[in-house]
Amino acid sequence: MKKVSILIGALTSVSVAAISSALPAMAQDAVPSAATEEDSSRKLGTVTVTARRVDESVQDVPLAITVIDETVLADSAISNIRDLQGFAPSLYLASGPGGPSAANVGIRGQTQADTLLTTDPSVAVYVDEISRPRQIGLRAALFDVGRIEVLKGPQGTLFGKNTTGGAVLVYSKRPDFEGVSGYVDSIVGNLNTVEVSGAVTLPVIADKMAIRVAGKSAQNDGIGQNALGQNLGETNDTAARVSMLWEPSSNIEWLATADWTESETTGSVINVVHVNDLAIDPDTLRLGNALNSVITATRVELGLPGTPEGITAAYNAFVDSAMNTGGFYESNGATPVSGHLELWGASSDLKVDVGSVVLRSITGYRDTSRNDVQDYAQTQFDLLRPNNFSYAGSFTQEFHIIDDVDDRLFWIVGAFYNYEDGREGSTTPQLTAINPNSPSMTAFSATNENLSIFAQAEYELTEQIRVTGGIRYSETEQEVISRNANGGGCVLPTELLDTPGTCRATFNTDAAQPSYLLSLDWQPHPDLLMYAKLASSFRAGGNNVRGSSDPVTFSPFEPEEATEYEIGFKSDLADGRLRVNAATFYTDYKNIQRSTTVSRNNNLATFVTNAAEGRVFGGEVEAWLVPTDNLALSGSLSYVDAAYDEWQDALLGDRTNEKFAIPDLQYSLTAKYTVPVGGNDLSIFGAWRWRDDVEFRSEAINTNTVTQEGFGLLEARISYDLDDYGLEISAFGKNMLDEEYYTGFLAFDTNLGYNIGYTGDPATYGLEVRYRFGAR
Repeated sequence: MKKVSILIGALTSVSVAAISSALPAMAQDAVPSAATEEDSSRKLGTVTVTARRVDESVQDVPLAITVIDETVLADSAISNIRDLQGFAPSLYLASGPGGPSAANVGIRGQTQADTLLTTDPSVAVYVDEISRPRQIGLRAALFDVGRIEVLKGPQGTLFGKNTTGGAVLVYSKRPDFEGVSGYVDSIVGNLNTVEVSGAVTLPVIADKMAIRVAGKSAQNDGIGQNALGQNLGETNDTAARVSMLWEPSSNIEWLATADWTESETTGSVINVVHVNDLAIDPDTLRLGNALNSVITATRVELGLPGTPEGITAAYNAFVDSAMNTGGFYESNGATPVSGHLELWGASSDLKVDVGSVVLRSITGYRDTSRNDVQDYAQTQFDLLRPNNFSYAGSFTQEFHIIDDVDDRLFWIVGAFYNYEDGREGSTTPQLTAINPNSPSMTAFSATNENLSIFAQAEYELTEQIRVTGGIRYSETEQEVISRNANGGGCVLPTELLDTPGTCRATFNTDAAQPSYLLSLDWQPHPDLLMYAKLASSFRAGGNNVRGSSDPVTFSPFEPEEATEYEIGFKSDLADGRLRVNAATFYTDYKNIQRSTTVSRNNNLATFVTNAAEGRVFGGEVEAWLVPTDNLALSGSLSYVDAAYDEWQDALLGDRTNEKFAIPDLQYSLTAKYTVPVGGNDLSIFGAWRWRDDVEFRSEAINTNTVTQEGFGLLEARISYDLDDYGLEISAFGKNMLDEEYYTGFLAFDTNLGYNIGYTGDPATYGLEVRYRFGAR
């Protein structure tokens, strides 16, 4: 209750005191339009977004949106989607079993269950309007970015595939017709970090056609080592993008883009964070506490006898190898780890004005190829080493018809289609010293289809009051063909086989459901917008693919549904020098998709099940202040309380009281001071981003060992801008207090007797030089 009181107090004091006192002093005219820039008097400028598929000021949109612009991205040296943690209230990013190329993106308590082809994300990520169906390979996508928009709450009436949590929209910089321009940026830092990126815009036909070519190469030596001397967390990324803008006439605009990314890594740094206590049954000489299989395999590898003394020696050897490492970023892992990812894609965005109607077609194709080898024990013993692969292609097509009937009515109708197919799986050696059926092999192909139609309209009831309504109807289908096996042969249940004697089983799921939005907003003053919103959407169900001889492990999971109630306000105060936006929300959450890790016959696997019901409530506030012409301040605060009302897990039983794996409280504070020095600008930037405790794996026996306590990260940057020469020189640091923390955990203590954690990055620092040329 103390945390709730903090949030309520913050929201109340900001909204009542600040608005009531500052509104009379506000300018009566709207803030001048200068997207993401400030005017000469250092007022906060208009931030333009396309969250509703048209250009409009973020302050006029009755939705909770956070915009991360180019300046913010540069100040914080953002190069990875995980770096966005703390940049938007209620946005949370974590690591998981998807490997180093995957990210679990959550908003307002909505997080995805897995990164498989068969599980849709709860938060959609779009790059230049094209959906990234899997949250994989986003690290290298963040280069030459113009802005990022974070939309919070269920998305279903306007954006691509319906989601329950929100959407992250990444917009790369577009070509323009201003002439030759571009930049070259280079970074060197600790961990032998070297990054080079750049872009150039070239005119092809004056005022008609231009192209932009951008690229990035980034390498570092990682943050730790295993017992083989192999660097862990080492990365080598290469990415390129070419885009063309063609405007043959005043009513036609076509933007075409092609991109390619290749990434090589040496896996994440994983620590064994807990081993269950030793407990030997004197009669059977079996170990309790789920340790029997791991310690028996360890004992056999060491050639120790099956006596109490031999078992004890094996346990001590395992604990020593797991827990006694050279440091937080070191391990005794004796397995080479690796990861390879290749992505490529192309898109087309065509707009044609026909009178008052705008016709728009958005087409995209994405291709993903991924392989990685991980070590889920990080010891000298051969216990659990998944080798994952994924090869998939995704095609999307979207059509819009947008019309301004008059000054009071705006509407958009459209259709969306997505087709995705691929094959995916893993070969996992498990307890090879004692398991004759090792390795286990998950192998499946999947086809996903999504078809939807949607409409949304906005109508001005009066000059101050607007109502917005939207609806989308979606149909989803999924077909999965499983060929799971192990060293002993096919493991598919006989009753599920397509043909007796053939190791193949086909599973199909489908769903059809509407999503909707209704909002009412009131603008009593040009610089104050108040709104109330109701939105509901769903996330498609799917098929479990890591099953074995137990038919229940192939049970499908149902679609989940979220209905959210939100009220909020957006305000510009103090003559345009202060901006405060806030929202509170309550979400009814049904059929929540969650992952469960269980062991079957010495084989470990993760399955997705449905929790019956849950609820999420909370609030968030963001503020920006320009107290002087030299100083800019900002801050954000969010509180999210999420709990299961009912959860009867088919595999683990009653899990009703478990927590969501999110922080309740998050806040961030930033400051930037700019002063002329020698005729040029010197800027000093600092940020503090804090998050609350997170219990990552509530199914664990020892939940305290898979809980990351609250912590903060400090970052800073100092830059000197030689504008006449187009040169900017900067020094920066991230995690400057060298905080040791975990970004995710896996809980094996219920089936293997230990738990592991994924480490976050240590302190990093470096120098950056950027050269700009041409039009600026």
